Amino acid sequence: MAVAAFVLGSVLVSGVLSRTVSYPDLTPRLSSEIKDLINEVLEHGRGKQTYESQIQAVEIEGWGHTLPRLGQISGVSVDEQGRPVIFHRGPTKWLSRSFNESFIFQEQSQGPIPVDTVLTLDPQSGMIESSWGRNIFYMPHGITICTHTGDIWLTDVALHQVFKYESGQEEPSFVLGVAFEPGSDDGHLCQPTSVAVASTGDVFVADGYCNSRIMRFTSDGVFVNEMGSGMGELRLTLPHGITLLEERDAVCVADRETRRLVCLKAGLSQDAHDQGGDVLGEFQDPAMGRTFGIASYGGLLFVVAGQTDDTENMGLTIDPVAGKILDEWAPKRGFKAPHAVAVSPDAGEIYVSEIGPNRIHKFVLV
Repeated sequence: MAVAAFVLGSVLVSGVLSRTVSYPDLTPRLSSEIKDLINEVLEHGRGKQTYESQIQAVEIEGWGHTLPRLGQISGVSVDEQGRPVIFHRGPTKWLSRSFNESFIFQEQSQGPIPVDTVLTLDPQSGMIESSWGRNIFYMPHGITICTHTGDIWLTDVALHQVFKYESGQEEPSFVLGVAFEPGSDDGHLCQPTSVAVASTGDVFVADGYCNSRIMRFTSDGVFVNEMGSGMGELRLTLPHGITLLEERDAVCVADRETRRLVCLKAGLSQDAHDQGGDVLGEFQDPAMGRTFGIASYGGLLFVVAGQTDDTENMGLTIDPVAGKILDEWAPKRGFKAPHAVAVSPDAGEIYVSEIGPNRIHKFVLV
């Protein structure tokens, strides 16, 4: 057992981590029923047995298995119509020789990936509905779709850039960072991993493998401030995934190499002096491996972790205020290398992408 603590909403709550049984033989409920149950528990108290026993993630077996052979599926998100959208690397693989010690991409001369890298899938069948993104990207990593606007945010660790594509547009409305030029100032990024977008339009970039920081921008790409580098012992090491809990003014980070989650104050209030960045809390558990992906839904956090010798690869449903693991979940065949997770904001559907084997999984909250 371990004790985890978060400081969210100006309240410090700690709790003993728990375990629950995965794969119940239940019929999925309607999404409205799931939302009602989550809201009811949030109102009447956290960490109750009814919460843990009634809300669980269950695999939709066989979903997506008919997809054609894909490259490393580094990212997954969900669009405003509830469709999963994946970001993959085609024939390109991230190998030990891909970057030098200065984080400069070594295979630029081979040109961009010659196949479509952004694929929209049917949420029912898992088949490809549409695709785009060939001859643009060199090493895809993260994808985030803002459900408020339909904008798509993509990160490329070879280009050291973040791209914003407005809904339906074939050219990016703007790009953050300088192509193939790693750096640590306000205008440069270094292997950025993931993006979170608030309803206010504020953009948070996990930057990333080299800089170990969170960069905040306005919706039109103007730099606001940097977070996560001046945290003392809590300093971020590799912010790999990022999500927002707007109701608690928190930006939560999957800090991969320290096997933990860290939540920072997002600073989404209208107060001009509120820049955010204060540490709200961290979450660790001995059974949780390296934390790769993180998403939020209904005030809960959904994390994929593992890829270590002493832990299992698994998905986790976490109550960030009570500091409790509410559910552990994985496909019946198990995860091999889970890399990213996304949750449909309307249907409570969870999607997880893996790298090697390159596949996508669907779960539902029941």
